[in-house]
Amino acid sequence: MSRARNLADLLDANGDVASGALDNVDLSAKVDKTGDTMTGTLTFGSANNRNIFNTSGATTGYVYGALANSGGTCLLGLADSVGSFWNSGSSTANMATVGTTTATAFSIATNNTTRLNIDSAGRVTMPYQPSMLISGNQNGYAPLVTANGVPSTVPFNAVVSGNGTGFNASNHTFTAPVAGNYLISVWALSAGGITSSELRIYKNASRVTRSYNDGRGGYAMTMVLTLSANDYIQVLADADVYLNSTGSTYSGLSITLVS
Repeated sequence: MSRARNLADLLDANGDVASGALDNVDLSAKVDKTGDTMTGTLTFGSANNRNIFNTSGATTGYVYGALANSGGTCLLGLADSVGSFWNSGSSTANMATVGTTTATAFSIATNNTTRLNIDSAGRVTMPYQPSMLISGNQNGYAPLVTANGVPSTVPFNAVVSGNGTGFNASNHTFTAPVAGNYLISVWALSAGGITSSELRIYKNASRVTRSYNDGRGGYAMTMVLTLSANDYIQVLADADVYLNSTGSTYSGLSITLVS
């Protein structure tokens, strides 16, 4: 049977689709109709850059590419007047790219809230990433000297900057909201007249590391610590430390999720 060219070629005298009418129908042309709904599975051939939909000459509504294309070319692209979601078309390791085609900011959201921003210069911000500087509002030396040399928790209770995600001011504890690698820095100014003392970082009530002070003023330490969700961090000391949340932060704790 020759190829059907229009609807009339597919119908019999009763208006029904004639037997065999769809044999050899050429469906390679673009579908260009409004209001149609397709259900089921759409299968593409192996040709590169096969068009699904194309508003020729327009700047919006452009979808192109081939699904399951083994050549590493574009799988799916959506373009509009300010940017696109696209695949680079690189044949190197079938690398995919998500981004914009113009000098436009790009963002990723969950629950209708932006979680990651990339501006047109490539600078990345993640406003909900746990990140904070913590100190205390005592504005003086916090008494931490205990009997028998048992260290006490440093009463950090004020978020100086950052979002404070995971920090509990009432028990001076940071609890990891998600698993990851956290950059942790802690420093403290100790009381005068102390011959020797330690500042310690504890994870889940077990000491991870410590900084020793031989009586010359203070402590400082920085480390990357791998935490599971709900692991908790506390800072303990066996000598008084100076806490001030305004002006100069003589003693503080900084925590940032880095990966």
